[in-house]
This record gives sequence, structure tokens and C-alpha cells, in this order.
Amino acid sequence: MPSDSHFRLFDLPDEIWVKIAKYAVDLSPKPKQNQAASCSPDLVRQPAITRACHKLRAELLPYFYGHHVKLFLCCNFHGLCLWSGRTRVWLRAIGPSNLESIRSIRLFVREAKLEEAVRRIRKDIACTLVVGEQLTELDENAQSFVRGEEKVYPLRFV
Repeated sequence: MPSDSHFRLFDLPDEIWVKIAKYAVDLSPKPKQNQAASCSPDLVRQPAITRACHKLRAELLPYFYGHHVKLFLCCNFHGLCLWSGRTRVWLRAIGPSNLESIRSIRLFVREAKLEEAVRRIRKDIACTLVVGEQLTELDENAQSFVRGEEKVYPLRFV
């Protein structure tokens, strides 16, 4: 093979190049676990491979947000979400399709303040939000965020 030849990823069958690309996403630096209230936009960077071309971006960003981004949104006893302005800006900036791809969003709030918290999130992010049934089984990481009478609810942006 001549030394000036190039490997063309998209010449491979779709299922092969997609597996290779997803593997590259899996190997990229993972988002760090969010601190206190929510994840900081500085801690969640899109993998470099998603900036290579539109085709890779369209295929890989939903995978990245769905499999590697986890949000823990904590609310105080007034139903106010304890997140930074940067987080709010980041959630708006990633766009509706990427918001919809995030599969692991947990809201930590007192049951009496659930409706108020959801209303504020919808207003702050200008999105449609679906609240699931209260979670009773939590992984160790999520359990570390629960304080006092708080309940945990899964959220989905739609």
C-alpha cells in the first residue's frame, strides 16, 4: 500500500464505523461526577471525535449524552434548584435534541415542593419536562445526595 494513501472511515459499512466511533467516545475522558447541586458545564465536554464532521456529530452526540452524562438536580426546601447560572446556560446551550438524549437526570426535592421545582426548571431552561415516579432504589452515588426528607424523581426532557 502506498504511503500517501488514506484510511476512509466512512468507506466501512455503517455498523462498523459506528461501533468504532462509539468506542472512541467511550475512551474519551469521562464527565466528572457533578458537585453538590448539578454538573458544571466545565466538567462536561463533548468528545473530540464529535467535532470531526457533521456525520460523526449527528451519530455520536446522542450516544454521548445518553450514556455518559448524568445530572443530579438538588432543590432546597423552597423548591429552588441549587444550580449555578453556568449550568443553566450550559443546559440551554446544548440544545433540545441533546437535552432529550440525557437519560440519567435525577431531581432531589421534598415531595411537597416537587411541582414548584419542576415549574422552575421548565421556566429556567425553557423546555418540556416529564417527571417519573419516585425512585426508591438508588445507586451509591445518588444516595450520597439525599438529605433529610428529600425524595428522588427521574426527569426527562422531551
